[in-house]
Amino acid sequence: MPPRTIDLGRLKHLIEVEQVTQARAAAILGCSTSCVERNSARLGLSTQRSGPRSGALHPDWKGGRVLVGGYWYRWSNTHPFRTMRNYVLEHRLVVEAELGRYLTRDEVVHHINGDRQDNRPENLAIFGSNADHLRHELTGRALPYSLPEWREAVRAGIRKSRSLRSSPSHDGDANIQTTDRLPSTT
Repeated sequence: MPPRTIDLGRLKHLIEVEQVTQARAAAILGCSTSCVERNSARLGLSTQRSGPRSGALHPDWKGGRVLVGGYWYRWSNTHPFRTMRNYVLEHRLVVEAELGRYLTRDEVVHHINGDRQDNRPENLAIFGSNADHLRHELTGRALPYSLPEWREAVRAGIRKSRSLRSSPSHDGDANIQTTDRLPSTT
């Protein structure tokens, strides 16, 4: 029986445009998978892998939006600042769409109402650096380490630590003590 000829134009369309697997292309064209493999290699076609695909071609694709740590991420395999798994923070994408450019790594997007999942453009503000963002966020607030209660708790912890270091060792030898001072060398 002579080898079956296939429509190479149709094969090229299936592989490159419709992005079907070689096995699926073979079923559509009514030939063997090895026939599709040979002709794809001969034509230099970049074929799809046989396992699960990434992104929208995956059978369990849910739209590419995931919630991680209170923030929405969007799948984007072309964004220059994507994660290793091809996700980008959605609020950064929203601001980039408004500005018409990519944000730099230093620029920070702030949620005005404090809701990290509210990515409406009117709820987002951009800061040139994290220092500018913190200056805005912390203005008028008492920082915990500036409160007298916090300072007293730290002092109490230091006193407790010193008393533990200067107490007798646990093996019963009351003569061995540690202090903050180094012994004199003279």
